[in-house]
Amino acid sequence: MRKKLLAIAALSIALLTGCSDNQTIEDKVISVLGEMAEIEKDFETFQGELTEIEQTEQQIFLETMTLTQNQTTKIKENVEKLTETLEERVLKIDAEAETMQKANALVADLSKLEEATEFEKEAVEKVKEATNHRYQLHHVFVENYAQFTNLQRILYEMIVEVPIDAAKLDEQVEAVNKQNQLVIQAVKDFNEATIVLNETRDEVFTQLKKE
Repeated sequence: MRKKLLAIAALSIALLTGCSDNQTIEDKVISVLGEMAEIEKDFETFQGELTEIEQTEQQIFLETMTLTQNQTTKIKENVEKLTETLEERVLKIDAEAETMQKANALVADLSKLEEATEFEKEAVEKVKEATNHRYQLHHVFVENYAQFTNLQRILYEMIVEVPIDAAKLDEQVEAVNKQNQLVIQAVKDFNEATIVLNETRDEVFTQLKKE
């Protein structure tokens, strides 16, 4: 099972809403990242729900694999449940991707710093690059997860075939497991990028305070 993806860490200082003429560059960056963090509250909710569905599905799958060929009715019932939970996961991932795209759209606001000094622009660019990289990695995760669910869907269809081709079934299980490793790596890469973004943000804020 994969680990949960990390959301942007909450800012330790008060979040600002909206922008005014007397805001500093730091204030504006805080405002944009604060909006992103607010949007990602939905992302965190989706992650929690997705994990619960995955755990339920895993339990049903393991039970199904212990059934014998003559327990056809139970196998079909379980596969129906597996397919239902898989489609639930697909919907959750789609909703999560939409949320992250919405947050990613705010990155453009980090470029609206006409009155910033070159030092400030360079500092903010670091945050922008780290933020964009993180959202790009989420897209990689979504693509890998989509392929993962496609392979699982094929596997579930094979389980109800009569007679079952054991060799092909084993091959499909192996394909699912290999793709799951790619998903796990995508989660790891995304989480590392989230940590880097949080560290970059804090570093930039420190630099801007000294300027």
